[in-house]
Amino acid sequence: MGLPPTFLDYAGGAACHLCEDVIFNGKTPFFVEAWVFSINICPGFPAPNPNGNHLLTQINPCQWQKLGPFWRYQWTLLAGQSLFWIQAGPSFAFADAPFVACESTFINDNLICNLPAAVGIDGWVTVFWGPGIGL
Repeated sequence: MGLPPTFLDYAGGAACHLCEDVIFNGKTPFFVEAWVFSINICPGFPAPNPNGNHLLTQINPCQWQKLGPFWRYQWTLLAGQSLFWIQAGPSFAFADAPFVACESTFINDNLICNLPAAVGIDGWVTVFWGPGIGL
């Protein structure tokens, strides 16, 4: 997945005061990249696998999202909790919400195949930012 040469690979976004000095080194990014690995789609759910690298755009000071053709990817940072989920309508392929503020690594160990609510199992996500994302 490449980005156009004009893409600013570390464009600053609105300040996420909660995490700006903790993980962003003083500058909240407008773009982050989610590396999604090893998710298995449950048998009987007709969906493409959500694994791969995905560029998310800031939609609120502490929230980034990608609306894909099938899946929606979202990273949210809250006081005392971080969330990452991958969802299509009411169906989740990935959901992790550790009670840790400013977390950027997630494990999909809460879902079991339970169609139509839970349609993916296993896997992990790591969120990155800074020079080189999207390359």
